[in-house]
Amino acid sequence: MKTTNNIYENNHQFINTDERMSSLEIATLTGKAHSDVMKAIRKMEPAWTEVCEGKFSLTSRTVIQPNGGVREVPCYMLTKTECLYIATKFNDEARARLVLRWQELEMAERERQTAERRLLESRAELLEEICDTLKPKAEFTDAVLCSEDTLTVTQMAQDYGVGAVRFNRLLEVLHIQHRVGGQWVLFAPHQGRGYVHSYTTYHVSTKEGYIRTQLFTRWTQLGRHFLYERLRREGILPNTLRAPRQIITILGKPTANSQSPKADSQKKGGAQ
Repeated sequence: MKTTNNIYENNHQFINTDERMSSLEIATLTGKAHSDVMKAIRKMEPAWTEVCEGKFSLTSRTVIQPNGGVREVPCYMLTKTECLYIATKFNDEARARLVLRWQELEMAERERQTAERRLLESRAELLEEICDTLKPKAEFTDAVLCSEDTLTVTQMAQDYGVGAVRFNRLLEVLHIQHRVGGQWVLFAPHQGRGYVHSYTTYHVSTKEGYIRTQLFTRWTQLGRHFLYERLRREGILPNTLRAPRQIITILGKPTANSQSPKADSQKKGGAQ
């Protein structure tokens, strides 16, 4: 009897997620030996099968032995209705304990479901607040990225605290663009993505008497976003003191013939 009680004490929770109670817990609640409970269930099973056309669920549980070992113990997993049916063979006190135990379990389940529902409602409210907060930003971002307005490389370079010449050189080193016929053009992997637009300028030559054209590249807002993500992977962030130093690290320190970042921003030739 002592060994049996130890087994029950080491297996105090026998409720499945489908609201069933094990014969082990029934034995603990009623103060009966588990073997006696198993005999009672087996004896009553034929009548139950005859009426309900189904047998009781037989399974097993791993229990801890007094010597520290473990063993598999066969047991039944019964629904509330099946438990109360088996309890008809018990005395009044045992039946009362089973009824109160089921009431306790059902109350705990209701509390769990209530807490879960409140948690879901709280998450839904939080998500709604987040959406309300992000929606204007998302609409603004979409409007900016879809904008047809373009930026010169000088404007782009100012975001990073350097001049246009150095910024163009940085994009060349990073294999984003290269110079063709006096114009900066994107490398093939970046072409056709809406990052840039080509524009033509017309210059009237008073000396030769003819009109001279020149192509130059301007960046779209989508291209600006692309450059932000690409440069961020290099550790270069806009409008920070770290950006110019990081660019210098990539390009190398200016030589005696190189212009300073301030002078770069003032240089017009080939900077657009």
